[in-house]
Order: sequence, then C-alpha cells, then structure tokens
Amino acid sequence: MPTGFDSMERDSKNRSFDSPYLRVRAGDIAVIRFITDINDMEWGYFHEVKTRNRLGDREFTDDVWCKMQDEERCECCESTDPKARKVKVRMFFNIFVFGILHKEQDQDGKWQQVNYAGSRYWYEKMEQFKVLKTGPGSQGNIREKIKAWAKRAANADFPDGTLINKMYDWTRQGSGLDTIYDLILRDGAVKEIPQAAKDMIPTLLPLSAYMKGEKEEAATPEETVEAVTKQVDDLFL
Repeated sequence: MPTGFDSMERDSKNRSFDSPYLRVRAGDIAVIRFITDINDMEWGYFHEVKTRNRLGDREFTDDVWCKMQDEERCECCESTDPKARKVKVRMFFNIFVFGILHKEQDQDGKWQQVNYAGSRYWYEKMEQFKVLKTGPGSQGNIREKIKAWAKRAANADFPDGTLINKMYDWTRQGSGLDTIYDLILRDGAVKEIPQAAKDMIPTLLPLSAYMKGEKEEAATPEETVEAVTKQVDDLFL
C-alpha cells in the first residue's frame, strides 16, 4: 500500500487523465487505432484563453471555439488582448486507446512492465474510446505525418488512403513550449477492436460536440463503452 503525500503526488502526475480527450505526459506512448478516418476528420479555429483552477493557484490554457465560424458574435475576436484574438487550428479524431506505456511505474504496482523499442515501460491498460485533439504541429508536421500514413495504407477499398486499418503510437516529448507530439506507425500485427466496442461506435458523441463545448449534454465515450471495457481483458502486449 503506497504511503505519504510525495508518492501520491508523484503517482497522480504519472497516471493518465480521466478525460474524454487523449492525454499523455512527457515520455508516454499511447497505443491507438483511429475510428475517424482521414476524410472524416473535423477541424476548426479556436482561441487560446487563459484561465485558472478553482483554487486560483494554477493557470492553464483552454481552447475556445471561435463563434465567427457560426456567423455569431465572438467575444474573443473582440478582445483588446491580441493573444486572445489570435486563432489556431485544431483537428479532432475519435480513437480507440488500448493502453499507455509509461516511463515510470505506478505506486500500487498494477501496471505491467514491458520492453518496447529497446526501452522499459509500464503498461496501463485502458481500452477506451477517446478524442484525439491536436494542432497541425510545427510547420504542419503532424498534419503531414497523418496524411502520409493514410496514403501509405491506400488499397482497393480506400484508394485515397486510410487511417483505420493500422495501429499507431501517439507520443509526447518535452513540456510547455518545448512539447513535441508525434504519430508513428506501429510495427507488428494489427489487433482488432472487439466487436462489442465496434457496435458502440454509432453511439459516440459527434466531434462537433467537443469542438463547441456541448459534450456535457450527452453521455461521454467512456460511459457508452463501460460495458465493453469489462469484457476486454486480453488485448495487446
């Protein structure tokens, strides 16, 4: 049984976020398959708005949908702060996350130690639907990487390319302004998403609900797939 505040804080920093979005920390590797294919990806313009937590002791940035896209008045566009007026592109995909490889072990020892790409990790099994939200990347590197992987997987059924028939690693290096994300095609056999999970894909929220902040009005992907995650206990690694 873990003890002490230090171990609790260290473990909370290492554990995956309870969020509808895929969150990875520096050094983590998320093992994923795409539900949303490349031509169904949704994107939009967002303002980066500074806000604080409930205690007011920590500041973070939140993406806010630019209402000008709906031909409505946008408070951010009218702000006197030039940083608030600035917009950035965000892309949205539904994905299935099998698990996350962590560089550090969890405190209660539930994660499985594995070797991957010549390094030691601890595997946190998740088996959940998540939303991948990402920008195009520095000089469009993430956008171009996604397009390249899709084109590489082109076949008779998907002559223009596809993302949904392969497995990928979503990685993060660094933090703050030095954060770098990457999408890497995963070697080896492609594991199937369980049929029970596939049957629930139509129940997932539309990506527009996340983009416009309407997701509170409907069930989260985790809630819709709760029954599935109880059945899937023998996937990956």
